[in-house]
Amino acid sequence: MNWIEDQMNLVEAKRREGERLFISHFEDLPNEVFYEILDYLDGCHAYEAFSNLNTRFEYLLNSSSLPLKLHFSFSSKSDFQHRFLSIVKPNVHRIIALSLPNPCNADRWERLILHYMPYLKIFRFQHWDFVRYDDDNKLKTYHARIERFMGLFWLERQWIFAHRHIKIEGQEDCSMFYSIEPYSKQTLSELYFDYEVRSLDI
Repeated sequence: MNWIEDQMNLVEAKRREGERLFISHFEDLPNEVFYEILDYLDGCHAYEAFSNLNTRFEYLLNSSSLPLKLHFSFSSKSDFQHRFLSIVKPNVHRIIALSLPNPCNADRWERLILHYMPYLKIFRFQHWDFVRYDDDNKLKTYHARIERFMGLFWLERQWIFAHRHIKIEGQEDCSMFYSIEPYSKQTLSELYFDYEVRSLDI
């Protein structure tokens, strides 16, 4: 009888050990499953989470077949520089989506994308700026700068942008320039409508 109890306890212990092993060995997942997981994560977060975990994950992250989708939220200059140097620069050929919070230089982005990110499919960003409506020169300069994003390079890729002028009573006037989702006539008509908006009551 004692022998049977010992065997049952041994089986139970092995079952518990097996459960613990299964839970604690994330790195035993097949590469395909790991790639699926990475597909749902932002590229920056994936690098920060898995790059120093072990050599296998380091290899999988740096695999040239893994496309990267990067989202840069508002962060400090040092964080942005660190991410740029450690993630963007060594992987420009793999970036297929890039989301940025505050760029507004169409010519610089066009050169960067043409030379270093030819496979980029999605380009999202927002740019906030304070523009005085009573200063026509500054307003014209602002409009000329954002109109550079409406050239052939941007239209060929169906990367479409809009902007709004926001006037808040008692506050400095603000303008928001941002990317919008393409592929609809309604979006195109909104683009031109938004271009003419001079103030919003909030």
